Amino acid sequence: MSIGYFTLYLQPVWILDADSNELNRIKKMKKISGILLSALFLFSCDDLNKFTGGGDDEIVAGLKEALKVGTNSATSVLGTADGYLKDEAVKILLPEEAKPMFSAIQTIAGNEVLKTAVKLVGINLTSDFEDVLITAFNRAAEDAAPQAVNIFVNAITDMTLTDGKAILFGENNRAATDYLIGHTLTSLTSAFSPVITASLDKVKVGTYTAAGAWEFFATQNNTLSDKLTEITGSTPVQIAIALGSVSDSQLAVLKSVKRINTNIGAYVTGKSLDGLFLKVGDQEDKIRTDVNARTSDLLKRVFGQLD
Repeated sequence: MSIGYFTLYLQPVWILDADSNELNRIKKMKKISGILLSALFLFSCDDLNKFTGGGDDEIVAGLKEALKVGTNSATSVLGTADGYLKDEAVKILLPEEAKPMFSAIQTIAGNEVLKTAVKLVGINLTSDFEDVLITAFNRAAEDAAPQAVNIFVNAITDMTLTDGKAILFGENNRAATDYLIGHTLTSLTSAFSPVITASLDKVKVGTYTAAGAWEFFATQNNTLSDKLTEITGSTPVQIAIALGSVSDSQLAVLKSVKRINTNIGAYVTGKSLDGLFLKVGDQEDKIRTDVNARTSDLLKRVFGQLD
């Protein structure tokens, strides 16, 4: 949008003792200067931005390129051995619903009566299985991460940043990443879910695939939940309760175990994407604040406006 213009009106200038040729030369120079200044003020803000790398189209292109750079960086870092597992910022831990079972396992392990009672109903799980599950989840995410590149790039290419300037010049150094999350998370989740599922079925920790490890754990969890009345009502446990060998607090721990889903795909997909978005955001922040991270002329022009 034009910001307006000013036209210069030249008043006649009479210079004493000047010959007519000199006077005409001065008039011509002033007239030319006036025309140039008028033309300058007729330029719009958008016209000027195009010369300085600040046009809307270029800002949008720069933001998209920053997200692509961030995606490539994120997938290359997370798609290696221990990329997720050894990075506490993105490491995939147990879902909350699994924690009561491991508390119950510890309680059972410390009480011989309860240990015998749960084995009779087919429960045989040790606390070290938590490490198996966590390792399996993270290995699956590491296996799937490199395949996220095309999924992310397609989402970035398809979006239109109509508010590109607000994203670029706002106070949030992860604004473009947040925009990507807000506008494409559903489609990215749908596209990435089959990739994670394939990795969960493929990656092994010991004798278990990641999906198999969770299915075994969930089945054991659900058995305890379903047969809790049978376990606590058995004669040995009832005698132990009467004698104080099994406490109310121990029973409360067992009762906290609830049925859970035997499919872990949606959980690992969500957590894997969380890690990818975190790393993309880290790279965006770096591009905004570190000139050395601007690896193309486009990034230098667009993000250079922030310096």
